[in-house]
Amino acid sequence: MAVTHVVLSVLLVAIFAVLGVAKVLRQPSLISRTERLGFSVREIQGIGVLEIAGAAGLVTAAVTAIVSA
Repeated sequence: MAVTHVVLSVLLVAIFAVLGVAKVLRQPSLISRTERLGFSVREIQGIGVLEIAGAAGLVTAAVTAIVSA
């Protein structure tokens, strides 16, 4: 169970971090796809910041679990 938890956490951190950074840096392909959904560039960047915060939260939880063990 612990191995599965670690693997899934690492995958989520990687996905959230990569997509969040791409949105914050306004990668053209992501911006064009999400603008079609009715989001402004500023809203897309806000979503990217939240994704990066989610990745940071997962890393913080993992580090806290390791330190307290």
